[in-house]
Amino acid sequence: MIQKFTISLLLWVALLAAPFAPLVSTAMALDVCDQQCVTDLVRQGAILPLEDVIDRSGINNQGDILGVQVFCLEERWFYGFRLLSKPGNNVVNQFADATTGRIVRLPE
Repeated sequence: MIQKFTISLLLWVALLAAPFAPLVSTAMALDVCDQQCVTDLVRQGAILPLEDVIDRSGINNQGDILGVQVFCLEERWFYGFRLLSKPGNNVVNQFADATTGRIVRLPE
């Protein structure tokens, strides 16, 4: 059940995030991961499942999640979140390390 939920959630997130511009600068070497890639990486233990990253990072406390992308930058995997922030209803980008779930700041 959880695995089906995860796959359904990832598909929904991928469809929701598709119209958004990339979450990080295109000047950086960026490899965006599709749903199958994410599923494979989670099964291999290379990255944490989305739910774990959300729990560890507390990202849902910062606002409503509008979209998510998984990408590799300089040989490290990240989750990129597009959020509707709570204190001002602004759309913001936030990033979490996909292996630890910690919030990180990426170069612009």
